[in-house]
Amino acid sequence: MIEWCREYDKVLAADKDPIDLDSAYGEMMVTMIAGMARIEAANTSIRLESLWKYARTVDRWVIGKPIYGFTTEEGRDGRRLVAHPFHRRVLRWIYQMLKRGRSMYKITQIVNRAGVPAPNGGKW
Repeated sequence: MIEWCREYDKVLAADKDPIDLDSAYGEMMVTMIAGMARIEAANTSIRLESLWKYARTVDRWVIGKPIYGFTTEEGRDGRRLVAHPFHRRVLRWIYQMLKRGRSMYKITQIVNRAGVPAPNGGKW
């Protein structure tokens, strides 16, 4: 953003912070904040990568909401990912209809008419 402002001769100013690119102090503050944001983004990336690497090594479901067709169950070892019977049937039916050449538009009409809720709870 700073580079864009300089290139197009614009001024970056914050409404509630003392950040103003017209002053040396403002430039220094923006540069420091941007540097800290880069460091935090790198740290977050490393933490997430580490978490996903760990999640692949264990049998239990570690984080997040499972995708449509699956749910989690509590067990002695923690939460496990298991197939949701009804959602699995819906997905198999949709797959079979696609193999038969039905359009997604027609399939969604049929599924909506049948009253099957979409993954977000609404219509397909």
